[in-house]
Amino acid sequence: MKITKEKIRDLVVEQISEAMGYQLPAMRPESIDKDIPYISGAIRDAVFDAMEELSFTALQAEDFRARLDMDPDFTSGGQETADPVGKAVEDYLRKLDLMGGKPKPRSK
Repeated sequence: MKITKEKIRDLVVEQISEAMGYQLPAMRPESIDKDIPYISGAIRDAVFDAMEELSFTALQAEDFRARLDMDPDFTSGGQETADPVGKAVEDYLRKLDLMGGKPKPRSK
């Protein structure tokens, strides 16, 4: 077996990524790609439920979305986290609109 520079580089990259506790996108299992829609849906549901429990008004929901758009920790998460949260805010605003703009009374 001939050891080339590319094989050595691949082995080093693999070992470093394992030591750091993550997998490179090219090496991640296919099951992760299948789980993303489920996780996105769960994030969307959780954000919607939290805004409903807190009785967010339309102004508060818009402010929440604007603050998240400015937060570098949130925006660096990529589309997998930003899209479901944004869609949850849109869903909540749509629900408020259907309810005449009044939020459900706060549960606590």
